[in-house]
Amino acid sequence: MPEPDLSSLETLAALAAATDPSHLLPELRRADGSRAPRSLSLVGAAQLSGEHWVGVFKDPEGPMIAAPFGIAGASLVRALPGDGAAATLAHLLAARGELEGDQFSVSSFAPVAESVALPGIHERAIDVDQTHESVVVGDAAVVKWAVHAEPTPAPDLIAQLTAAGFTDMPRPWGFVTWTDGEREVLVASVMQFLPGASDGWTWAVLDAGDFAARGGDLDASVEALEAVGRVIADMHAAFAMSTAVMRSPVQLARIADVDKWRRLAHALLDEAVASLDGAEGD
Repeated sequence: MPEPDLSSLETLAALAAATDPSHLLPELRRADGSRAPRSLSLVGAAQLSGEHWVGVFKDPEGPMIAAPFGIAGASLVRALPGDGAAATLAHLLAARGELEGDQFSVSSFAPVAESVALPGIHERAIDVDQTHESVVVGDAAVVKWAVHAEPTPAPDLIAQLTAAGFTDMPRPWGFVTWTDGEREVLVASVMQFLPGASDGWTWAVLDAGDFAARGGDLDASVEALEAVGRVIADMHAAFAMSTAVMRSPVQLARIADVDKWRRLAHALLDEAVASLDGAEGD
């Protein structure tokens, strides 16, 4: 009997049907008690290397799931940091290559100076609370694997910022998307790694806690936030600039648009307040 063609979507889909869906989620998502799909069906896959693929899976009860994966016996298993899948993708984007897989697209930005040597490149996870999974590759790049494969304007927005000359962000290497003919969803992104940088939420909360506990000069305590504000202002100016990516980026908001944004803001506030009790809720 001939060996099954592991590169075929049909074979991979059959293995996906026999897979425990939780085995395709990042470890942090499994540990925090997030809802695990009851079943997943593979709708698209592209081969990264001889042993790793990136796939898009349909969850009948929720959003589509994206995952890097390999084969373990008669089922699929998520590729973990250290397995080499993230390094392979980073190398592909640095070399401005393409993925072998129907309906997958790779958008690469300016050639990347850093070389990502394969095999044996060091990978490590970023262990902070986040919706998706981020893997640092060789202290050169961060590969973010999307967990929920959803439509997003991120590739277009990053392309606009890059075309406008905005540099106050990690340099983008590129994006991987998948389309089913009707919608395009984000599967993965690769950005420059910034050594020594800490998560913004972490240091902002620490700074606020330190000021609350120790007091001191408020102006000095918010200097970092003022710097963030200046970066945000420059970012919005770049979004408003006409480029080859967005010829007419500025539009007038209609009354209906503003009303919708106001209702959304109040709904988010109500949701946040309802999630708290005690003094915080008050």
